[in-house]
Amino acid sequence: MKARTKAGGLTFYAVGKEYIVIPMAPPFRQILADSGIKYTDIESVCGHAWINGRAHLEQTARLLFN
Repeated sequence: MKARTKAGGLTFYAVGKEYIVIPMAPPFRQILADSGIKYTDIESVCGHAWINGRAHLEQTARLLFN
């Protein structure tokens, strides 16, 4: 992760509040913070529903093409 961050790339992770891996989100955010990696935390409902995918694409596109 540190090498990717230094290279200037964008890495996107998404998880819904109702998804099975949500208990791993807080420890993962702590790893990012401890590593000095900047991140934006956006929590949503419904897991991998299409409406969430669309919202994630809109948010990511703004970061890529700003």
